[in-house]
Amino acid sequence: MSLQISLDKRTYNHAPKKFHCPSCGKKRYVRYYDEEKQEYLPEEYGRCDREEKCGYHQPPDKEYFRRRLGEEPPQHRRFRTTSAKAQTVQPTISTLSIEYLKASLQEPKNNFLDCIEEVFGSNSRQATQKQFMIGRSDHWNGANVFWQVDINQQVRSGKIMLYGPNFRRIKEPFNHVHWVHSLLQKKGLLPQYFQLQQCFFGEHQLMDDTKVVAIVESAKTAVLGWLWKPNYIWLSAEGSNGLTLEKCKVLKGRKVILFPDFDDQCREKWTNIAYEMLFELGIEVSVSDYQKERNDGTDLGDFILGNPDLIHQVQYEFEDLEIFKRVNLVAAAMPCLRADILYTADTLRATICEHFGQQSDSKMVIRAIEYLQEERLEVVEGEKEIYYRLL
Repeated sequence: MSLQISLDKRTYNHAPKKFHCPSCGKKRYVRYYDEEKQEYLPEEYGRCDREEKCGYHQPPDKEYFRRRLGEEPPQHRRFRTTSAKAQTVQPTISTLSIEYLKASLQEPKNNFLDCIEEVFGSNSRQATQKQFMIGRSDHWNGANVFWQVDINQQVRSGKIMLYGPNFRRIKEPFNHVHWVHSLLQKKGLLPQYFQLQQCFFGEHQLMDDTKVVAIVESAKTAVLGWLWKPNYIWLSAEGSNGLTLEKCKVLKGRKVILFPDFDDQCREKWTNIAYEMLFELGIEVSVSDYQKERNDGTDLGDFILGNPDLIHQVQYEFEDLEIFKRVNLVAAAMPCLRADILYTADTLRATICEHFGQQSDSKMVIRAIEYLQEERLEVVEGEKEIYYRLL
């Protein structure tokens, strides 16, 4: 049997028929078409022609043949596409080396984390980067990378975005959004057959199976939601149309709360998806009615940033966390010191190092000595040097 499967080439008003993209939601999506059966393949198989701003492309894979044809595609079969060059179809999900992610974390300077620190304090910055693995990109000065790492800790890609002051996205003279895999392909560092299949932003957190999952539309709002209520796992669907059943398969067995944007159409859309999640996937899901009276197109993130009480709550929680760490570090260091001994700076450091089993330049040792000098050590001036004595 010869399979005639390709991106739909039939023209309607001199152009292929376009559908709404399952990733970005724009009506720029061309689906794969089976010419022999004269029908479209399932909705997830297609390509968005917004290659730089979206990049979604899912060709038919082995799973499709199992479900629809009951057979594996022979090795010699090829799928015809509208591209002039033959493309190699990859049956598995394309992923990036985690080294790209690690490299982006080496330099934490980016505008988005600057905004986090400015609003919520310095302690929140490091915690946010660690929780969501937010990296830096040199593509634009000050740009950040929202990495999409799936539940298996595989890097799907990274969404590069540029923010200005007050979390305002830079959209002039053009919308500053790009993808890591697209840049790597242009540099020849990634095969052209790499196909992006997005997962939830923040999906890597699902390894913790004890918490309720909260889903919002944007990565920024997921981060702000976590700062507000860290007892939830916060995910971003990356757009109102990004909440798909395919993505939601990783949520089976979880309790999920959806937080759509403050817009009646978005609420209705996500309510309909919630029914599908419940009946088709068996997910325990609800749609939040938080701020249900608002219908202005803003979202939970905007509400948090516009509420001084919530901001102060976050600031206080992170301040308390630092105090908690400080108190515990001092308490852990105290047993190794004696009140009847005068310590020089060198002997004090050596004693703390031996006690903790750490090198002298470790952050734990440096902070322990700093906190002890401020709170529990008395300075005694000798003839030649300064000594420290436990109070």
